[in-house]
Amino acid sequence: MIINKKIKNLIRYVLIGIVVICAITFFIQQKSISDLRRKNNTLKNNIEAATDTINHYIDENGNLHAERTAYLADIKLLRDYLDLERNKAPITVTKYEIIYKDTIIGNTKIIYKDTINYTAADINVNTHKEFDKSFYDIAVKIPLTICDTTKQITAGNADIMLNQKIWIQSYLYEQDGFYKVNVMTDIPGVEFEGLDGQVAVDKKTERQFRKNWGIGLQLGGGIGVYDRHFIPTVYVGIGIQYVPKFLQF
Repeated sequence: MIINKKIKNLIRYVLIGIVVICAITFFIQQKSISDLRRKNNTLKNNIEAATDTINHYIDENGNLHAERTAYLADIKLLRDYLDLERNKAPITVTKYEIIYKDTIIGNTKIIYKDTINYTAADINVNTHKEFDKSFYDIAVKIPLTICDTTKQITAGNADIMLNQKIWIQSYLYEQDGFYKVNVMTDIPGVEFEGLDGQVAVDKKTERQFRKNWGIGLQLGGGIGVYDRHFIPTVYVGIGIQYVPKFLQF
């Protein structure tokens, strides 16, 4: 009777050991699978970013958008290049250069008669354009010199003054598994020649937003009560569980 009881306890301990080993192995495999899946998604996203081109479109509000796939990187790969504080939220850096080009063509026709005494004059052209949040002012001044004898008109160097305010909004979002960088302005004539974006992801920061408490499937070993005695046992069930941050993957 005592031998049978010892054998039963031994079997329970063996089963608990097997369950613990299986649980540890499962945890290690899941962590490896999670890391491989993350690396695969990063590689897939960066290949798309390297081959993607800038897409321009105008939304229903008349705003011009320029969009392309952003690069994705892990904080561990950027520690030699970025000086970041620990446990800080992910930092998104959007770099862009705006080149504004405008062409002004002025057709000036001057009519004169011999009875008019000609003097030096200037041609002034002023243009003002307002958008929702942007505007520009263009002032053109062309000095003229008129010879009374030959009636020849000579134009000097033109002074062009441009005063403008360009409103730009940039943001990042995820679509179909890819990270997109989008730049928006309310001036429809602007064209973005280059656009690059990068998302820096920190797994530690992601874990901070996860919950420790949850409901899930439980499998493991423990101590149970049988015939008023505490004995080792194996259990499987569904219940409330607590998982610390360092065990999450």
